[in-house]
Amino acid sequence: MFSRLGPNGAVLLALSLLAGGVRPDAQSAPSESQIKAAFVYRFTDYIEWVDAALAGRKAIELCVVRPSPVSSDLAALVAGQMLDGREFLVRDVVVDDPLSTCHLLFIPASASRQGRAFVQKVLNQPVLTVGDYEAFLSEGGTIGLKVVDGRVRFEVSLAAARRANLRLGSQLLRLALRVR
Repeated sequence: MFSRLGPNGAVLLALSLLAGGVRPDAQSAPSESQIKAAFVYRFTDYIEWVDAALAGRKAIELCVVRPSPVSSDLAALVAGQMLDGREFLVRDVVVDDPLSTCHLLFIPASASRQGRAFVQKVLNQPVLTVGDYEAFLSEGGTIGLKVVDGRVRFEVSLAAARRANLRLGSQLLRLALRVR
């Protein structure tokens, strides 16, 4: 579950992103939402979900809280990609939507006021939560994206991963800016 092979340029871009970050403002570089989408996509390679979360499922469901430009960038990035024989499905969600089918839930800064409500909705479920606002990890999220010195980086909460019954790959933890 921790590796995906393929010569796809987007995958190579994402690998470079995880290795050292990319400046979202650099000329002719991808936009910040494209970079965040690449991180979200690549995180799936370093997560091991419990068997029950994958049993009978034909797709890995990546849910993105609306509104967020990451949604369309993520959908374009995962089109045609597979993980352990499962295709990716990107779904836009709002707080009233059922989230139990999500494998990953991305909560953008534009939804930070409702961030805690989203995290609470999937608490103790095998859902990887990823957010890009300052209080995300303290609100119970698992992986927090942040811009540091002009580069997109991430922090990880092991307590949140344990609560969600997710196993995080050691390579992901080594690449994290900070592990709580």
